[in-house]
Amino acid sequence: MAGAGTTTSLLPKDGGYLVPLRTAERRRAAVEVGDVVHVTLTFAAP
Repeated sequence: MAGAGTTTSLLPKDGGYLVPLRTAERRRAAVEVGDVVHVTLTFAAP
């Protein structure tokens, strides 16, 4: 977010996925709850 990478999990929700963000990460990127953001996902090997 805001040019910085982070590690999180994808959670299934209503036929899509939820990407949870830590409060500190949201604040650093000036993202508020309910904002629409664009993300690029990179998946780690299982």
